This record gives sequence, structure tokens and C-alpha cells, in this order.
Amino acid sequence: MPSIKSLSCVLPKVKIENQSFFDFFPEDHIRSVENVVGVNKRYWSENETSLSLCCDAAELMFEDLDSKSIDIKSELDLLIFVTQTPDRLMPAIAYEAHSKLKLPAECACYSLNAGCTGFVEGIGLAFDLMQSRDYKNCLLLVGDTLSKHLDKQDPGAAPIFGDAGT
Repeated sequence: MPSIKSLSCVLPKVKIENQSFFDFFPEDHIRSVENVVGVNKRYWSENETSLSLCCDAAELMFEDLDSKSIDIKSELDLLIFVTQTPDRLMPAIAYEAHSKLKLPAECACYSLNAGCTGFVEGIGLAFDLMQSRDYKNCLLLVGDTLSKHLDKQDPGAAPIFGDAGT
């Protein structure tokens, strides 16, 4: 039965606190979002991309596992990259991550376009492929840089969405 060995997350450098929206939206709206959704800060990318954030998170995970004498990188046979904000359309982002991370040549690559349900869909796909095709070790990368596509004047989206790579 597949299991999760490690998790890692990387956030962009720019932190946006809720107070920064008070000049653009009514404070009671921002407080309502904070109370209902629970978001009081988010991180927006400047130069970071979905690929760079996810690859940085993977490298941190590899370092952490290496410190525990677990060399998972050389044993990866499946890479799944889930994003709705790829850096470009072609080549598919999973192949770019495969190259950037210097993964084994035999490692299969899958790119999946998904948003809010992306992590759950990625976990499901990883499990299904590991069960049906007998893959042993999967690296699941999930990340987005939605801030690059947000209408920052939209009070229904700007105070909610942020960027990250896992």
C-alpha cells in the first residue's frame, strides 16, 4: 500500500497581510474573509514560478530525507506535477521538473491541470498509478502562482488566493 514518506512546502518571498487590502476594499469585507475563510496573510510571487517553487520544495525534501539516510531521489519512478499555472504550455511542466531535479531517466512524468482540488487529485492519481502499474516511489509536486493571474481589484479573489509549491 502506498504511503507518504515526506512533505515539504516553499512560499514566495512577498508576504501580503490583510491590512494591505484596507486601502482597496472595505475593512469589514476583509475581516469577513478572514473570519469565514481563515486567511489573514498570503504569499505572492514576484520572480518565482510554479516550477521553481515546487522544485525548491522537492530539493528541501530530498535534503531532509538524505539527512535521515533515505536516498529517495535515485529510486523515483513516477513524477506527477499538478498546477493550473504552468510556466509555459510546452514542454509539459512535469518534464521540465524532471530535468531540473535530475531525476532518473526511467522516471515516468505526468502533468495534471487542476486548481483547488489539485492535491487530492494528485494523491488519487499517484495511488492509482502505483497500484495499477506497480510504481514504487512517486514525487508529487503541486503548486501555483495564482497571483500572476488574479485581478487584484477583485474583492472576492485577491484577499483569498496565494502562491506556493509543495
